[in-house]
Amino acid sequence: AEKDAIWKWLAEQSQSEMVHDTRMQLLHTASRKDPELAMAWLEETGERLSARENAQVISSMLSQWSNFASIESLIDAAPESIREELIMQAFHRLPSNDVSTLDVWKDRIDELPAGKQGQASASIANRLADVDPQQAIAWADSLASTEQSVQALSAAVTRWAGADSYECSHWISSLPEGIRRDHATQAMINTIAKAEPDSAWAWAKTIDNPGLRAKSLKMAFTMMESRDAQAARTWLEDSSITDADIQTLSH
Repeated sequence: AEKDAIWKWLAEQSQSEMVHDTRMQLLHTASRKDPELAMAWLEETGERLSARENAQVISSMLSQWSNFASIESLIDAAPESIREELIMQAFHRLPSNDVSTLDVWKDRIDELPAGKQGQASASIANRLADVDPQQAIAWADSLASTEQSVQALSAAVTRWAGADSYECSHWISSLPEGIRRDHATQAMINTIAKAEPDSAWAWAKTIDNPGLRAKSLKMAFTMMESRDAQAARTWLEDSSITDADIQTLSH
């Protein structure tokens, strides 16, 4: 009640930087300890936060919650002004060991705007890959949106490569040439390049898509250059790379 009275009193004051900062501090405190109260304040005043402030308030709300049933309740009660950010941040906190929760959250993807659905799909695939990489990849392949499918595939492969790069590379070797294999290869390269720049380089040369190939070669080259600059320079003499590749790597 005391916090509520202070919030209402601040709302009646002339706007200033000090009043705004005090309101934000109070909002953060309430978000951590009583998120329902914080949401009620936002809905009651119709206050619009900046994107940065919005993200910070949501982070405070979720910091004390690990039970996704409780998070679901928060989302259902959230005012429209923060609902999208709340759902998005919740996707990034999904558990890896609870497939039933992940299945429920697959249906939440459509609640986000198209531009954020790929990120949400990637979060699901990333967590699924902890349990069963092949299942995560199969789910990624089932997505109707090409952008979502690619992001989910890359997230699953990234997780798999981090846990078992040998098995992951063996699976990639079994794929037919094409954009799906190229994206999977790039995801693996991004994961192994720091520890295994030689392997990353060899895999990068198998990518057909020019843009993905250039980025992957650059990743492997940069990692090797930071470890052994002289060895990295010898790669520029590799007969299997093109003049365009060399130009990219030289800049």
